[in-house]
Amino acid sequence: MTFDPKSTKRPYSAPSFEILDPNGAKTQLETKGDPDDANVPKVLSLIEEQRKQEKTGHVVRPSAPWSK
Repeated sequence: MTFDPKSTKRPYSAPSFEILDPNGAKTQLETKGDPDDANVPKVLSLIEEQRKQEKTGHVVRPSAPWSK
């Protein structure tokens, strides 16, 4: 198959996404997360850790690796 430069192109459609809060992300991971994915439990533990820190009022955000 050769490329036809005169063929019509499909219009660009931006990817759709939804911004979730930590509770929403946790719910999505618990219901739709792949049980074989090793990152799912890691992310769930990070979410839970953040929720505990928010309850105590002491939130420490990790710095970006490129900001050092």
